[in-house]
Amino acid sequence: MALSNPKVLILCVDRDDDIGVKAKAKTPIVGRDACIKSAIDLSLVDPEEADANAIFASVKLLDELKAKGVPCEVAIVSGDQKGGYSADQKIKAQVLKLKERLGFQEIILVSDGIEDEVIIPVLQSIAPIASVHRIIIKHSRSVEESYAILAKYFKMLIYDPRYSKFFLGIPGILLLIYGVVYFTPFYHYVNYFLALILGLMFVIRGFGIDKAFQVAKRRTVFFYVRMFAFIASILIIVVASTQTYSYITTLPEYDLLITRPDLAATLITYLAGVFIENAQPMIWIAIGINLIVGAVYHAIRKSAKFLRDVITLSTLMLFYLPTYELAQILKNPHRPVITIVSLLLLSLAALIVIGYTAYFVYMKRRRKKVEAT
Repeated sequence: MALSNPKVLILCVDRDDDIGVKAKAKTPIVGRDACIKSAIDLSLVDPEEADANAIFASVKLLDELKAKGVPCEVAIVSGDQKGGYSADQKIKAQVLKLKERLGFQEIILVSDGIEDEVIIPVLQSIAPIASVHRIIIKHSRSVEESYAILAKYFKMLIYDPRYSKFFLGIPGILLLIYGVVYFTPFYHYVNYFLALILGLMFVIRGFGIDKAFQVAKRRTVFFYVRMFAFIASILIIVVASTQTYSYITTLPEYDLLITRPDLAATLITYLAGVFIENAQPMIWIAIGINLIVGAVYHAIRKSAKFLRDVITLSTLMLFYLPTYELAQILKNPHRPVITIVSLLLLSLAALIVIGYTAYFVYMKRRRKKVEAT
């Protein structure tokens, strides 16, 4: 027949043996007074030690149960600093000794964290665990400092211009765009506007375009000429692409693509050839403008990058005819490929000659500089 009022052991477990290492106390420690003394000794050595609070909580629980007439005792056991198997076996041996000495039938485990609670399976092999009391410290310096640091950084995100422009500025721009576009006839496309703006911001910040812009601006007044050329190139490409697309929409092949999706592979290939054929001159002009301005800039500064710009511009020019021929092949897949192969080989040969000449000029200038010094 089960006991109506079994004897209970209130067990405080210190798995990493802080009480032994810091307070030099030997476990098991049994009894109210002995436990209080151990907790005081541990608190004097390390006032921030949570195990001391767990011991005091065990004593408090002892007083509460005794006031209700529950026969109980309190004890402290400890493991090992290394943790793991050795710590658990040490705790098990101490609890077995306590069982022989006190004859308890149930255990109330008092813990200050999850690490101590991993011992539960070991304790259950000795006696049933009636309850688990976890002690949570209400006031913690580390927690208080964490809140203070969070408040400091939150304030920095709001008031520091270096961070507020990203934390508040970007969301503010997106909200403004959403609000403005929503009240226009284009409100159905508001998500696309947001994606476009956000993607542009990510590209600018991700590739450091804004920092490169500031650095280039400080270096030379010619920066504004290069910036104008770059923007002009972008605008020309956009205009060329838009006009070419508008032209494609007037073609019968485009109408056929809309009505006959099963012919998409053939028709898209043809329309791609038309797009390249019509947009290529303007796109090449746009890229060439940017490269020519860059070459002039480096030539004025007498920079070796001038030769790189010359090679890049030559590559662009040499690729014009092969690209045009590619457009013709896309429009007519039966067109012989020998023409584009010949053009590529001739372009490669010309590029090798240009590259070798540029390298020869660069090495000659370098030797002159070395001799001058």
